[in-house]
This record gives sequence, structure tokens and C-alpha cells, in this order.
Amino acid sequence: MSLTDHLRSPRDPIRAYFDLWLSEYGELKAQWRELGSIRFFPDFDVKWPSVVGMALDYRIRFFFEHYDAKDTVAARGAYFHKDSFAKIRDGIEKLLNTEPPQGRILSDKAEELLLQYCYVLALYEVDARASWYDSPLRTLRHNGVKAQLNRVPQNDLLDLKELTVAAHRAFEPLMGQPFHLNPTFSDSPLVHGADGDIIVGRNLIEIKAEKDGFRSNRIRQVVIYALLDSIGEYDLDECSIYMARWGKLLTWNLDNLIRQMSDGRFNYVEFRLKYHDWLLEVKRQYEQEETRQRNLDEILKPGRDELRRISEEHQSAREKGDRNLQIDESRRESGTVIPLRGLLHVRNSPILTRAA
Repeated sequence: MSLTDHLRSPRDPIRAYFDLWLSEYGELKAQWRELGSIRFFPDFDVKWPSVVGMALDYRIRFFFEHYDAKDTVAARGAYFHKDSFAKIRDGIEKLLNTEPPQGRILSDKAEELLLQYCYVLALYEVDARASWYDSPLRTLRHNGVKAQLNRVPQNDLLDLKELTVAAHRAFEPLMGQPFHLNPTFSDSPLVHGADGDIIVGRNLIEIKAEKDGFRSNRIRQVVIYALLDSIGEYDLDECSIYMARWGKLLTWNLDNLIRQMSDGRFNYVEFRLKYHDWLLEVKRQYEQEETRQRNLDEILKPGRDELRRISEEHQSAREKGDRNLQIDESRRESGTVIPLRGLLHVRNSPILTRAA
């Protein structure tokens, strides 16, 4: 279960505790309204907007680092397409070695090719995160690079191009600072795994390409990521959400944000430790429940095994009885009858009564 899965349910303890103490969103909603009208949304149909968003995430990472595709989430989605993914990986490496994309937009032809690669990586990532039966990769007849790049819808590619240019403008001032791609956190295992998009300097940044504005779960997600850094490994003091379709980076000081959301009760470090203790308690309760369930299964196992044995014996006897109690058609006229099913049929068989 991913962090976003936990956040979908208000009853989930990981979200519920957050909501109990950090429930003030008034000023944050006002900041969202200040974004104004959406700026980058095409007037043509985009087939898979969510895949475009994932592809943009890959392209933004290439602004910072020449990374190996085998180290991405996409690689996990290539379980049934390992040969195809290997060719995509090789193609990406060849392009990156020819035209390094760090910090810049490439020439038109090279940039378009890189964006196609990013889109295909996003297709693989969708398969890694959730089985997608309509994935165009499932209809591949050939595993070559060209066959896979041909799965990129042209309108989606045009949309991705525009978003990439806007993202470069937004992230250019941050380039050259220390960074971490897809950072995991010391408390990530306590929420069944969690990795952010990128940390630049001391700023944790999540990238969102949806066309709608304020959503409280977006704030919850980026703040919980910051809280999961319970040992202060990244020395965070800011968090941001990059609103790709506005081309704007919303940034908050973590101390100020936690004070605002908690109505002045906590600062960032205080609540980070408090949340860590709560996650440990949730883990302890889960482990206790799992132990109780295992113990109950052990207690019930002999009875279940006995019921299974009796059921199998009854089934075997029933099948044997059905075979032995078949009507002998050759003896029907003489009145010698074996009923079709069991003793109940024997007692009530009119043929047997007549024969007697």
C-alpha cells in the first residue's frame, strides 16, 4: 500500500493522526487561488494526461542528472518486457551520451526523442504501480525501440513539450544545487514505502501535472514526506509543490507551514518527532494484530483440517454412492432398479415401490 493509498481514506491511521493535529488549510487555499487561471492545458485531446505527468517527472529529473533507467520505478514495470526495456535503456544512454540534457532543453529533434523516451518510461512505471490492462505496451509485436516509441500519442507528446519548456523556466534557478532524485526517508518503511520526487538543496519538491487546483491530499503528501525524515537526514527546511500546468513552484518554510496547519501548536521538528512516535505505535498495533491472527489460525487449524477431512470423505462417499446407485437401464423393465441419488431417492422411488 502506497502513501497515496493511505491518504485516500480519512479512517486510515496514517492520515487520521495527521488530520487530528494539522487541519488548518485556510491560507493554503488562498495561495492556490492566487495561481489564477490554468496556463498550460492544450485545446486538443490528450489521451493519457496522467502518463504525461509521469513523463514530465522523468524529464525534470534529467535536468539534474544523467541517471540509468534501470534504477527507476519504470524498470520494475518491465518484468514481462525485459528485452524491450533493455533496448529502451540502451537508446536513452546513447542519446544522453550524445547530447547531455542536464540543465537545458536539447535541440528540437533530440528533445523530442528524449521526451518520447520519458513517455515510454512512464508507461512502464504505470505497469509497476498498478496493472494496466489497456497499456499500449501490451500490444507490442516487436520489442525494438521504434515500435515502443510509436506507442507515444502525438497529442500527448505536444502537451509534454509545452510542459517541459515551462518546467525548465521554473527549475532553472535551482539547478547547480545539491539534489536527491526519488529520495526515500528513514520512516518510509513505517508507511509501507514512500519516495519523493526530488530534493534540491533543503527543499523537498513534489511535481503535480493535474489540471485542478487545491487538493488537501497534495499538501498532506508533501508534508508527510517531510515528516518521514525523522532523523533529519536531508536537513529539510522547505517543501514545494510544482504546479506544472501553471508553471509555478509553490514553496513553504516547513516551520511556518506546520505552525500554520497546527494553529500554532507545533513547529516542524516537534511534530516530526510526534508523528514518528505515532507511526511506531501504529506499527506495534499492526504487529500485535498479526500475532493475534497467527495465534488464532494455529488454534483453529486442527479443527479446520478435520472439517476439511470430513468434507473430503463425504464428497468421496457421495461420488462413490452416485456411481454405485446408477439406474441399470437394462433392468428397468423387470422392475430391478437402483435409484439415481442416495437413500432419499431409494425410499421415494415409485419404480422401487411398484417393484416391491
